[in-house]
Amino acid sequence: MTMSAVPTIDPNAIEPRGMLRDSMPDIDDKAVIDARYREDGYLFLKGLLPVDAVAAARARMSAPLVARGLARIEGDQVYWTGGDAPSLADDDASFQGVCQTLFAWPGVLAAFERLLGERMSVIPMVQYRAYRPGGPLGRVHQDGFFSPGIQGYRPLWIPLAPIDAAVGGLAVAAGLTGKGYFHLTDMPPAFDIPADCVPDTAWLSADYVPGDVLVIHPETPHVGLPNRSDRVRLSLDTRIQSAANPSVLIGEIQAMDMETVTLRCEDGSPRTLRIDASSYLRTAYPLSRRMTPEEFVAETPAGLLVLASCQGDTALMVRRAQPG
Repeated sequence: MTMSAVPTIDPNAIEPRGMLRDSMPDIDDKAVIDARYREDGYLFLKGLLPVDAVAAARARMSAPLVARGLARIEGDQVYWTGGDAPSLADDDASFQGVCQTLFAWPGVLAAFERLLGERMSVIPMVQYRAYRPGGPLGRVHQDGFFSPGIQGYRPLWIPLAPIDAAVGGLAVAAGLTGKGYFHLTDMPPAFDIPADCVPDTAWLSADYVPGDVLVIHPETPHVGLPNRSDRVRLSLDTRIQSAANPSVLIGEIQAMDMETVTLRCEDGSPRTLRIDASSYLRTAYPLSRRMTPEEFVAETPAGLLVLASCQGDTALMVRRAQPG
């Protein structure tokens, strides 16, 4: 059997076998929280965020859906009214600013700094999700495979409306950290994960409510489950990191060639990184596509805001930023 013929995980077939463990009672014990994150591969924090902050973000994100006749609002629920029409794309311009609305709300930054145990910075990598009933599904994936060198930051999944089993929510395969990445390297651009890499019993989920936050380890397989309800699954993904010890560089591309890329970093200083065939370059759409150095130079505009992880002066990843 060739690698491309290996059966891969079908999100429609995933049935969570248990509920996520709530780590909110231990949030102020950094040693416990950090160990659990490494071992379980996630942190589920019920009620971490102020509910009114999430409500403000939900109102802003649902407004374009309502304006286009795709949804109606009842309390904190967002009901789908668009029939067979597609929902708005994750990068729809009308969603811009939703994440800033959330993070600017009193108490939100303090909540995330409580999670990190130190002052934090927000990484400009935001994806908005407005998934309609019966809509297309994403693939099971591990974030770290597509973004090597990101181990120092925290990927966040934030539900903006109630998300129960019918709506689908996010499922994570717990306890698989330290086993490497399972993606099939000969199946671009998604590099699917073989079905036998994740035990059926590993899948966990929860009934999410506004205020909850799920932190996902870069090595943890996860996926959004089918939406079999009459509601919209409304959520956003973003990332935070230590302000004092960032693992991701943020800057605009000043210059590039087949062997180097120079960034103008947030503080105005230049930083030149080597790139080679091992660097994961992803500045063109779809962002899951891995580019060669030749494609990177040909398709990446100067001035583009990017994120970069590095080992010494060698780029492990250069990725288009998504400020959101």
